[in-house]
Amino acid sequence: MKVFCIILAAVALVLPAFGNDDADVQACRNYIAAHSGQSGVNIAAVYQRLGRLYFKQGKTAPAAECFTEALSRAEEHQIPVIALDYASLLLEKREVRRAEIVLTRALQRLPENSRHSTEIKKTLARCCVCQDRILEATRFYKACGLEAETYKNIAAVYREQGRLGDAEFFAGLSAKNASPQLPIVVVAAGKNAEQSSPVQVIPAKVAVGNPASKPKLNRRYIE
Repeated sequence: MKVFCIILAAVALVLPAFGNDDADVQACRNYIAAHSGQSGVNIAAVYQRLGRLYFKQGKTAPAAECFTEALSRAEEHQIPVIALDYASLLLEKREVRRAEIVLTRALQRLPENSRHSTEIKKTLARCCVCQDRILEATRFYKACGLEAETYKNIAAVYREQGRLGDAEFFAGLSAKNASPQLPIVVVAAGKNAEQSSPVQVIPAKVAVGNPASKPKLNRRYIE
């Protein structure tokens, strides 16, 4: 019986290469039904695989449930990849803060030199950009060894969000080979931050010095 279960788990994980998504979903569900009370590598991997399949099919709610189950049953070495899968889903749903929490918890459990830490930090940088926390984003990019590409990456994230004015602004900084100057402040030109496009980046000392010298504009701080 034990041998049969191992074979079934293997089949559930490799079916995508030979079958179709519906058959793979059913195989994963059958395995989960037979091992619902278990934890460990096999059951976590099957939940993760099922989450990926649901996500591919656009079924984000069951996909999220599967990734949550996978994280709760996984062994330490499985957590980073599952967390990245779950964060991708959450970012697709624009649930940026939840994605950041998932990734932060995973990063805290990783050794500094882990091969997964770089990918998690890159995704955390993306989360920060989505929330206009540019200062924190630059720190994550620097930790990944991507400091020279910081503005290019920020522009790409804004472009994905459809914020073309902000994307153009940071792409311009990237084209000029500008180096990130920290700390920085984003100054909004509209009535509120959401209405401003593009953003303006100015040295923090201009905004936080003598109140009389501050620009008379609404402003949102990165931190």
